[in-house]
Amino acid sequence: MRTWMRGVCVVLICALPSLAVAQGDKRHIKVEQFPGGVCAIMSTDPLGLANHSNAVFIIGNDDVIVVDTQFTLARTREVLDMMRKIASKPVSTVINTHWHDDHTFGNQVYADAFPDAEFIAQEKTREAMETVAVSNRQAQVAGGEDAVALFRECVTSANSLAGTPMSDAEKAAYTSTADIAREYLDEQKDFHAVLPSRTFKDRLTLTQGTRVVELHWFGPAVTDGDAVVYVPAERVLIAGDIVDNPVPFAHGCDTDGWIAALDSIVALNPAVIIPGHGDAVTIEQVQALRANLAALRDVAREAAKTGISFEQAVGGDVAIKVESQMAGDNAMLRFLCENYFIGPVMKSAASSMRN
Repeated sequence: MRTWMRGVCVVLICALPSLAVAQGDKRHIKVEQFPGGVCAIMSTDPLGLANHSNAVFIIGNDDVIVVDTQFTLARTREVLDMMRKIASKPVSTVINTHWHDDHTFGNQVYADAFPDAEFIAQEKTREAMETVAVSNRQAQVAGGEDAVALFRECVTSANSLAGTPMSDAEKAAYTSTADIAREYLDEQKDFHAVLPSRTFKDRLTLTQGTRVVELHWFGPAVTDGDAVVYVPAERVLIAGDIVDNPVPFAHGCDTDGWIAALDSIVALNPAVIIPGHGDAVTIEQVQALRANLAALRDVAREAAKTGISFEQAVGGDVAIKVESQMAGDNAMLRFLCENYFIGPVMKSAASSMRN
């Protein structure tokens, strides 16, 4: 869930973008082209506790299918403006891969610009957008002013939330987080939720001229309703937050379901995998994520069986190895990996064993 932070009202990460240099005439976004007229407009904001999702455009002869909108209306408008420079065609369909605000908040931008556009999501995602997303947004707004003040104080004092001195990269990340959170809060007065007008359960096939676009639900993973979008002719898969680069957001996840979903993605044998955040990944990277999830799950369950405390398990050798592999020496990444990936994954695994 997206809260503004553990223990404080802190913005939970909307996952992690790459740190590449922005391209084009917009700041903090870049365009990546993929086979068959598929392109992604990716955030390049400094990695922080609030980030924007990737937007993917499947460009046909007559129309465009959009996968995911962004965490603020302003950023979604920037992305749409960039898309119009690439393809001057109407948006026929907007797909939300899951309910998190950083993938759905900007829906109204497309609804306003393209009144005939159809909005599609897995049925559990629509349910969540009507329920948990609303309460989560209320909590973020309620704690938002304090969170922004906290992030800015961290920058001023040069001390991170972990109490350690901040590098310049961390200061940039905290500043970006505060700026995104500020924009999100200021936009609440103009926001209205745009819900999916069409839902599916396990699979839905769309046609775009002669092209086939498949929507798959492989079961609960990071959320109950995670969908992936697959363009089989070009073997391009859009994974939502089932795959993020470099560190996924895991609060509320179903660890076993997530592992199964990754297996299903690998079974499709995509040539290109576009994550919910960050640069495109390979099948080998997906398999590495699966291995880390399985390793953390097994440690958590063994600890529960033998009476080892959760704190000991999270601080154990396996968790340390996973953190090192995923975060390296990047202090911000290590903080996020420990608090928003390793801990939640192991908590989910232990909880499912008890149930």
